[in-house]
Amino acid sequence: MNNHKDALKPTLSQEEFDPRFIALHRQLWCTPEFKFDEVTRHVFALPDGWFQADHSFYHDGENWHLYYITGNMKMTEKWSALVAAGKHEEAGKLKLEAGNGHAAGRSLGELSFVENVLFESQGPFDAASCGVCSLFKYQGKYGMLYDVRGDQ
Repeated sequence: MNNHKDALKPTLSQEEFDPRFIALHRQLWCTPEFKFDEVTRHVFALPDGWFQADHSFYHDGENWHLYYITGNMKMTEKWSALVAAGKHEEAGKLKLEAGNGHAAGRSLGELSFVENVLFESQGPFDAASCGVCSLFKYQGKYGMLYDVRGDQ
């Protein structure tokens, strides 16, 4: 290549590219799916009765910390019925995603449960969930930003 403009020129003609692209597509999308455990390694097991959704990691210089949305899906039907009946304050006390779970360990493979960081409902504003937390350090203290979802 003589100059940077040559780097942008295709190396294959469209006639050569098309069959190769189709072969690649078939390899990616037409093969049997892998079983989940064949391609992943579990590093943390939740306490019984809780679920994990979105999450974030934070390394404090010594340990890894995992914060994740947590809640109890068994409350879904009861929560939905309360919201449908207009009982938002009562539904807020049964938040589906009540806060964030916290696990910590020296490595990701050594994570163990520390606590559930649960947040009191502030009324209809966060009647459904608290989640997608992000941790940060500021002036020697830790803070957490998280979003909320209300009844609307």
